[in-house]
Formats: sequence, structure tokens, C-alpha cells
Amino acid sequence: QTPFPSLSAMPLLRLRAWILLGASLCSAWEHLSPPPSHPDSPSCAWQFPARGHLLRRKVLSSSSLGGSVAALGLTYLALRQRGGGGQDSSPSSKGLRMSVVDSAVHVWKEDPRYPWATSTPPAADASAEELLALMDSNGVDRTVLVQPICYLWDNSYVRDCMRRFPDRFAAVARVNPEDDASVLKLEELAKEGFVGVRFGPLDRAWWDTERMRRILAKAGELNFPVLLFLGKDGGKALPWVAPTIREMSGVRFIIDHMADVPPSDEQQIQQLLSLASCPNVLVKISHVWATSSQKYPWPDAVSVVQKVVNAFGADRCLFASDWPVCKMPAWPGGDTSYEMTVKLAKEEYKFLSEDELARLLGGTASSIWFPGR
Repeated sequence: QTPFPSLSAMPLLRLRAWILLGASLCSAWEHLSPPPSHPDSPSCAWQFPARGHLLRRKVLSSSSLGGSVAALGLTYLALRQRGGGGQDSSPSSKGLRMSVVDSAVHVWKEDPRYPWATSTPPAADASAEELLALMDSNGVDRTVLVQPICYLWDNSYVRDCMRRFPDRFAAVARVNPEDDASVLKLEELAKEGFVGVRFGPLDRAWWDTERMRRILAKAGELNFPVLLFLGKDGGKALPWVAPTIREMSGVRFIIDHMADVPPSDEQQIQQLLSLASCPNVLVKISHVWATSSQKYPWPDAVSVVQKVVNAFGADRCLFASDWPVCKMPAWPGGDTSYEMTVKLAKEEYKFLSEDELARLLGGTASSIWFPGR
């Protein structure tokens, strides 16, 4: 049995190593410090040893100084092994994993407690448990659960998932935009723990109404971000959606999926980018797989991501996988795995600085939905 622990075991000794480092420094300082120039000097009096101690120091100085130096070396190695010493342990070090928050995922489950609200429910479950397994295997820390349309206004399954896993999930609800009672419903949802509301696909018939303005005003009062899914051809809706967004500057709007603007339509792209002048507007960086006409890593759509981040700033952009929609054949590019969406965001946005990537991957979303966590 060796007198020192192996280097592979040293990460377990971080606290002990710090204590040892402090003690070793004190011991080495005691041996290396010269005696005071005058024994009566107050600033040096603590260094001046008693006469008997001088004799002991002469006998022990060689061995204990050597032990102190050895301890310092061992401590340094342990801290370097753990990442606790040296320049590489800086919080901005590239070796440290960035926090990842997926700002849009849908969950559902065939269960009589949560009845479907549509005549064509999903063919397969997309449960919270399956999502958690995907998150863990892909290094995603937290996720925003967005109420799926298959439940319409019954937000109970998303609510229950959020309550079962509060450290991993936040929840965004849906309310009926054509119901006056939705103003009060938002207050109830806030009490239940929801932290946002989503509308879409947007329909101009109810978007341009006083009722909708009252609902949006209540969302702003509750500090609810308002997620806007403009539809598969969302870019075409921007001209009639934008005026209300500009008018209601006290409401925080998040444009889902970069409005699904095609990479080939510069006019729609510019209409989206024009909203960057509104400080209350953020953009969800998602559906790259849906709007691209190319294969992974979808470079034509990634060029739109670059334009959006340049216009809005990374502190107003949020990564989202939109699982399980990303793997649904009804969507263009709907054979995309959760893993591919995460890999894209982590590895292919090479135009971003390290700080910008950290904000897009999780910093912006954390500040909105997981503050203080």
C-alpha cells in the first residue's frame, strides 16, 4: 500500500487538498522567513521563536521543510487533476461545459387522465420520462415544456410534468384567444406555476382584436413571455403581426422558430430582422432542419441563424429543439433526431464567440425561465 493516494483518486480529495495547501504554505513560510531585524519589532514579533524552539527547529527544519515542499507539490497535482488550480480552471475556460436549456419541447401521453382535444391525436407518446432520458444523454440541463395543440386549452399534463420535475422543467401554457375568460385564466395559470403563454398558429381573425390586446396586456402584467408560432409559412404573417408587437412594448414576445422564414426569401428575412429594433422581442433559434433545402448541418438555414443573432444579439436568442416535432414526417425535415438538433447548436454555429454561444445555448433562457438556478 503506497503512502500517497494515486492521481486517479485525487479528484475526491479537493477539499482536503485545499486545507493541506494552506497548512503547507504556512509551514514553508515559517521555515523560509528570516528572523526579524529587531526582536522588539511589533510587526515581526509573531515570527520570533522561543529559545527552546530554535533548537527543535534546527533538528527538524530539514525534514519538515522537505515535507512541506512535497505536500505543496502533491496538493498542486491534486488541484490540477480536479481542475481547481491554474489558468484552466477559469469559469470562462473552454474545458468547462456550458449550461444548455432547450426552450421549446412538447410532451404528451395517452392517458385517460389527460384526454385528447383533437380527433387525430399523436400516433405515439412523447412522455416526460422519455424526454428526460434524451436530455441526460445529450447534456441538456433544463427544458421549457410548451403546451401541445393536441390538448388545446387543457394544460394539466404539462403542469403535472413540471410539478414532478421542477428542477428540470418550466411550463408554458395555452389559452383560447377567442375567449374573454382567457384573461382570468392567465391569472389561474400563474398560480399553478406556469411561466408563459403560447399562441399559434396565428390567425389574423383573432389576432387583430381588442380581446387579444386585453389577453396580451394581462400576460405583460404577469410577466409572462408570449410565444408566437406564426405557422409553417410564418414569414408571410410578419407584416400583419408586427404592428401589434410594436404597439405593445410592455409585453415580451418570443418569435418561435425564427418565424420559419425560408433561407431563400430575403424579404421575409428582413421583415424578421426589422423586429430587432423592438427591445421586447426575442427569437427562438429552431426549425433550422425545417426551413433548409440542404442536408445536415443545413448551411443555408444556419446563415439565417447568423443574421438573426447579429441583428438581435445573443442575449435575445434562445436555442430550441422542438422535439418531438423535429422527427415528425408531416414537417419538412421531419426526420431529425433530438441528438441532431442539440449537436447543431453546440458545434455548428462557428460564427459565435464563446460568450454568445453560452447565451444562446442556455444563458438567455435561464434568465427568463430559471432565474437564480
